[in-house]
Amino acid sequence: MPLHLIGPPEALRLFDGWGWAAGLQPDPAQDALPMRDVRDMFLRATSAAGPQMRADGS
Repeated sequence: MPLHLIGPPEALRLFDGWGWAAGLQPDPAQDALPMRDVRDMFLRATSAAGPQMRADGS
C-alpha cells in the first residue's frame, strides 16, 4: 500500500530508519509490511511517549 508522509522535517524525523523509498515507487527488493504492523509502528512513533521502536528494531 502506498503511504506518503507530508509534514515539517521535525515531524518526519519520527519515521527515520523505517526503510522508506524516495519517490512514488517502492523498492522491489523491500519486503512489504502488513498494514497492522505499519499501524502499530506509526502509533508507537507518534504516541505521547515519543518514538519507542523503529522498523529496524532499535
